[in-house]
Amino acid sequence: MEQKTITPVRSIQGAVQVPGDKSISHRALILASLANGACTLRGLSGAGDVLSTIDCLKSLGVSIAKRSGAVVVKGKGKYGYKKPKKALNAANSGTTIRLLSGVLAAQPFVSEIDGDESLRNRPMRRIIEPLESMGAHIESAGYKAPLKIFGGPLHAIDYASTVASAQVKSCVLLAGLYAKGSTRVSEPAPTRDHTERMLEVFGAKIGGAQNVVCVQGPAELTATDIDVPGDLSAAAFFLVAACLLPESSITIKNVGINPSRIGILDALTAMGGRVERTEVSNLNNEPRCTLTAVHSKLTGANFGGSMIPAIIDEIPILAIAATQAYGNTVIRDAGELRV
Repeated sequence: MEQKTITPVRSIQGAVQVPGDKSISHRALILASLANGACTLRGLSGAGDVLSTIDCLKSLGVSIAKRSGAVVVKGKGKYGYKKPKKALNAANSGTTIRLLSGVLAAQPFVSEIDGDESLRNRPMRRIIEPLESMGAHIESAGYKAPLKIFGGPLHAIDYASTVASAQVKSCVLLAGLYAKGSTRVSEPAPTRDHTERMLEVFGAKIGGAQNVVCVQGPAELTATDIDVPGDLSAAAFFLVAACLLPESSITIKNVGINPSRIGILDALTAMGGRVERTEVSNLNNEPRCTLTAVHSKLTGANFGGSMIPAIIDEIPILAIAATQAYGNTVIRDAGELRV
């Protein structure tokens, strides 16, 4: 095994570029595959979870190819998927299995989607129940993967989710593209809204307010080119490092600042972190900007309740920041980290 030596530094200075946002990358690939026509996706994340989504889509007959630094997806329309020859492998990606299940539930064939041992231990009842309420039939191993999905006609539902989960919400909304009428999802707390933002970009009718979102079906998706912004979750590591190390300053361009994802920026600000936003713009319904963080004197703070969904992916690095802050930092209501 190759070994690397990491030498501690006293400060960091300069500019970095972070990979494309994973959450947006998953959704761009899936919606592009359902669109009528080819879509060019730029800035896609190369993370393993995103590659799992690509592998599953290819197994469903979708053409996905790299071209001139971008990825071109030849959309097949909502019913263009081909029955896979074997079980789809989501590997370790909960986003892949939960979002794709919403689409597979409406296909005119039986499919199976599985993953690694870790994914097989994650709860799937949260998506199985609403999909079956819409008319699908799903066989599982005690409400866990592998899932055998008997696709078919779906009908719209009004679903009150008991967990604040963007994956659950997205799964139901994707299924709602196939159902006649308004499919409505309510949540106990707001979660990231990349799916509904991108559905609008692709031409779907989206509505709702506060913790409620609905999609009008059946909906046809129009081929659209997508530029994926940098992943704020990845940028968070550099922002925290700059805040902690004396005489440090880090600049990161083209970082996504979706309002449902900027909890880490709010958290650092609450702790006394100095992070500046400049060059703010909006592309494909997703705001982005340049972030600059400088050394700051951090103090402890309390985080919980409705703020947790907005910082769920950044809690580990936030905990690192807390170890160097003056005073106690308390993080509550973060049980979703385990699933």
